[in-house]
Amino acid sequence: MESLRLRFFGGVDEIGGNKILLESGEGRVFLDFGVSFNLKRRFFGGYLKPRTVNLLYSYILTGLIPRIRGIYREDLLKLDSNASRLLEGGEEIEVDGCVISHAHLDHYGHLSLLSPEIKVYVGATTLLLMRHRELTRSARGVESQTTYYKDAEDGEKREREIRVFRTGDVFEAGGVRFRPIHIDHSIPAAYGFVAETPEGVVAYTGDFRMHGPKAFFTYDFIEAARGADLLLIEATRIDEERKVTESMVAEELSRWVSGAEGRLVAVLMSEMDFDRLNSVVKAAENSGRTLILSARLMEMLQLLRKSAANIQVPDLGDAAVYLERRGSGSYDLEKDYKGWMLKALTRFQDMGISLIKGHEISKNQGRYLLIFTKPESILELTEINPLPGSLLILSTSEPHNEEQEIEREKLLKWASLFGMDVRSSHASGHAERDSIIRLVREIGPRYVIPIHTEASETFNKLVQRSVPGVKPLTPFRGMTEIP
Repeated sequence: MESLRLRFFGGVDEIGGNKILLESGEGRVFLDFGVSFNLKRRFFGGYLKPRTVNLLYSYILTGLIPRIRGIYREDLLKLDSNASRLLEGGEEIEVDGCVISHAHLDHYGHLSLLSPEIKVYVGATTLLLMRHRELTRSARGVESQTTYYKDAEDGEKREREIRVFRTGDVFEAGGVRFRPIHIDHSIPAAYGFVAETPEGVVAYTGDFRMHGPKAFFTYDFIEAARGADLLLIEATRIDEERKVTESMVAEELSRWVSGAEGRLVAVLMSEMDFDRLNSVVKAAENSGRTLILSARLMEMLQLLRKSAANIQVPDLGDAAVYLERRGSGSYDLEKDYKGWMLKALTRFQDMGISLIKGHEISKNQGRYLLIFTKPESILELTEINPLPGSLLILSTSEPHNEEQEIEREKLLKWASLFGMDVRSSHASGHAERDSIIRLVREIGPRYVIPIHTEASETFNKLVQRSVPGVKPLTPFRGMTEIP
């Protein structure tokens, strides 16, 4: 391989934040352009929030986004002369496109800052999920604008140039021929890519696992990537050996829910984890409980059922939508609810989907299974007053930083106030050590680079010991040239 170069602006010595520039011949394409939440937490949070007028400057200065001229929105640069001056010392790079692997913000969230001149390549269902998040987010600032942008000068809303792909397609960007292959992850429509360049074949996993219900997706990726010259592999859990499958979680949830007869059950899970949703649905069916979903989750499921041909949305039975108290607190749809939520709630009623209030749940708690998709939803328990011994199941990943530890502690304190029984059950969206090494062995690349991990040294040692024919390369922020 000659003159193939990679530049890492994120995803190195951190979990997430992937921003990898693939340079081949005259072409330059970003593989993902996500938010580095680890780095962002060092400088921002709570009352420390960047303002739109100096957002680019703040993010470039702190290293959240690369110091590169020619890739950012001109309307934002015109707002902030400091950002323009800071970029004067940076390299100017013409980027031909940005390829997005899946709809997690640590992989696509900073598209909002990129110039609309840069074409974005994204899977069809991923685009639906991105648009759903834009529509239903409470924050309406610059960073929520990924499939479109509002010009900071004239206020006009403009669509980005987005090229949609599906499994089986082939597309070209920056002189590189990309083949997207579905891969198993904790969100629908996750993709890996096999990129054919004049200098050799590069395989990029995105995020993956081999223990989910759709593990065969990952095996498809292995077949497509077999013999690649270079493998970019997500290695989040390279230092973990434990493998919990979704079927194990489903069995545990069903057993716990069935054992909570006469009491409320609430499950906290990721909104876009469809495999977990299927497990929760099965637990509700087995115990004869009615599911209660947030309006946002029900809206997403209705959208995917209507528009995503390849996504099997679970049958929710007689599931109801939880009606949050807002505005005057009178539950008057026209007076207390606005925007997308008012439209959704009205549509749900027309479809015969029940809207249920907290005090109504309280009267017959053993009948319901309530799904929370964000930690702050725990406050809805003040409307329900769960009976002592009610069950709160935490079915999301364990905290992996101090901030998440604090948030988890708050959840536990609220549960304690109500005398709830708290249990945890979760299957990761990321592969564990054995599966990571297995994927390297089966693809058999000449070179492999670990990304999306804080343990690249551990990865390199394991590859050297277990797959001696493959040479691991250590990534670092900046240029990496492939021999």
